[in-house]
Amino acid sequence: RIHAVSAEMFPPPVAGNAAQLLLSAHAAEIVVHALFGERGRIAADSATDLQWTRLQSVKQRMDADLAYPWSIDELARNAGLSRRSFNQKFRMAYGQSAIDYLRAQRLDAARAFLIHQRLSVTEAAYRVGYAHPANFATAFRRRFGHSPSRYQ
Repeated sequence: RIHAVSAEMFPPPVAGNAAQLLLSAHAAEIVVHALFGERGRIAADSATDLQWTRLQSVKQRMDADLAYPWSIDELARNAGLSRRSFNQKFRMAYGQSAIDYLRAQRLDAARAFLIHQRLSVTEAAYRVGYAHPANFATAFRRRFGHSPSRYQ
């Protein structure tokens, strides 16, 4: 319909004030059609913004409490998404899965504890949510290429 209306505008079939009035009416009609066409996209953008906000909130909660034993089910529930949808959207938003993100944050924080606060390996592991120092040491070695005891 927009194409048909714009075709009627040039050249206008009437002259003078009538032409000006006709052009204004056609322009208004084009704007209305364009706005109605955007309605669905604007609603989709709002839903995307809400999901983005929820993902950010979940990420901030994880960052604020690295020692908490987060599960994908709990994170997804906090984001108001299914487990599968949460995994997909988190990966799209942050470039890695939520579990990989959480592991990296925990290990980075533990490394900072070892370097700056001179904590023991066991204490650093517990502070970032690892119940077993051996599991922590394995994950640390995978991430950084050396054992956490190197910082002692």
